[in-house]
Amino acid sequence: MGKKRDLYSLNARNRLMILICWGLTVTVAIAAYPGRGFETALIVLAGGMALYALPTILVWKRIGDRYIMYMLVLIMAAVSYLQGPCIEAYLFSFIYPVILSLYFNHRPVLLMGLANLIYTVYFVIRFSEPVFGDNDFFTHLIPLLSAHILLTATLVAQSRIGDKLTSNSIILEHLSKIDALTGLYNHKEFYQYLEQMIARIKRGEQLQLQLAILDIDDFKQINDTYGHDTGDIIIQRVAETIKKYTCYDDFVARCGGEEFAIVFTGTTLQEAYQRVERIRNALMDLSHPEINQPVTISVGLKGLDDPLGEKGEKELFRQADSLLYIAKRSGKNRTAM
Repeated sequence: MGKKRDLYSLNARNRLMILICWGLTVTVAIAAYPGRGFETALIVLAGGMALYALPTILVWKRIGDRYIMYMLVLIMAAVSYLQGPCIEAYLFSFIYPVILSLYFNHRPVLLMGLANLIYTVYFVIRFSEPVFGDNDFFTHLIPLLSAHILLTATLVAQSRIGDKLTSNSIILEHLSKIDALTGLYNHKEFYQYLEQMIARIKRGEQLQLQLAILDIDDFKQINDTYGHDTGDIIIQRVAETIKKYTCYDDFVARCGGEEFAIVFTGTTLQEAYQRVERIRNALMDLSHPEINQPVTISVGLKGLDDPLGEKGEKELFRQADSLLYIAKRSGKNRTAM
């Protein structure tokens, strides 16, 4: 399909998180300037640059994507201990798990929550008098720990629910594109793919595109003689053979019934013909114990050698389909191009 901007991969989420961390660093540096002076603001900015330089490089180099989230947890936890006796600085410990929950699963959120509990104990014991004006540790410790536990539990629960909903959404999206019987793309996805590929060519991309329409010969007779269950087995076996002899870049779909389509990109018409012929010959040699007779296919193969005007993918399909019927009328079990 047409190339889409990747917004959901782990690397993409890592990039967004790194950008947020840099934005947070700059924001804190700017906020520190009015009250604490230029020197403090510069220290905050330099510290952020030092802490986030390595994960930034790793993310942009696509190295260790699965570990970046844990590296950020470690950095955020370390930042907490570098801060002085300031309640405003302590409040950032509540912000970190919220930020992590935006793009990552529950694991880094839970780790950040545990780190915050430990830091809270340190903060209250270390800075109780300058921050709260007394040494009554438990009076301040219990509510702060309770707040962190509640926040972490809420974010973890939200993350788990979000993961489940995302998983279900991905499954539903996958099912909407896939033919249930064969595991190939369905006819709707086929037309969308063909439309996008032709649109790319119309925009001036130098892209070779060949379309093959394949149809099982005398399939109605197989269904009528041996039943639809046997017909389904034959369709599945033909689909498996097509998948076996196509490449990763080929788009293979079941267009309906006993008809299949292959969109070849980056191959010449002659190369596409040779690959289709390998599929056809492989099916001729394939045994089918359910019916004890060979199963053959007829193929119409058409290359996109002009932009097809405004008709686009429908015209290309019509031309390939016309060639398929020429192959049928010429005796079946052959490729017309």
